[in-house]
Parts: sequence; structure tokens; C-alpha cells
Amino acid sequence: MKEAFEQCSMAMFGYMTDLNRVQMTQEHHVEAEGHDLESLLFHFLDELLFMFSAEPCIVAKKVNITEFNEQDLKIKATAYGEEFTIGKHTQGAEVKAITYSAMQIYDRPQVDRPEVFVIVDI
Repeated sequence: MKEAFEQCSMAMFGYMTDLNRVQMTQEHHVEAEGHDLESLLFHFLDELLFMFSAEPCIVAKKVNITEFNEQDLKIKATAYGEEFTIGKHTQGAEVKAITYSAMQIYDRPQVDRPEVFVIVDI
């Protein structure tokens, strides 16, 4: 599940810019918690989106979840990236918000990895 959440975060940043142009010169720490897995994912992505939306605008090339507690529903993560710079970084679609709309998390024992579906507002 941890890797699936990390991949969701990278997909979100990859939607907003070309991650091949992002250098990992800074690190930023985020924490999130929820009352179930869906709310945990929502708050995790929302914290990362805030990092991109605030000044300075930080884009992450990699997100590493350092603590993932499925019982207490808490995440601690480190995002590695740099300040978004027009001219260096391409502008993709701006993600305005994370949504619960059609959010689905499947963790079936017969499948070797979880499946996560998230829709974002652009």
C-alpha cells in the first residue's frame, strides 16, 4: 500500500510538470492522517498539493513514505525536488484539488499489489 500511495503522489506531480526536468535539490517533510485509507490518501495528496500551491512552489521528483501506519492511519513522508521555475519546468495541467469522487483502494490478497484510483480536479 505504501508504494501505491507513493506512486499516486508521483502521478499527481507528473501531471503538473515533466519530472525529468526536476532536480532533487531540496527535501520537504509532510505528515497526514485519516479515519480510513481513502481519507489518509486524500490528506496525503492534499498536503503534497499544498506544497506545490504555496510560495515557494515546490515540485517533487520523488516522494518517499518513511512511516506508513495502516492501523493508526498516519503517514510521514519526504518529498525530494526543487522550486518550480517557469522556463525550466514545463507547465502541465494544474491540479486544483484532490477529490473523493470515485476514489477506490483495493488490497486483495489474490493480487500481488494494491490498486488505487484517484480523480483530481483540474
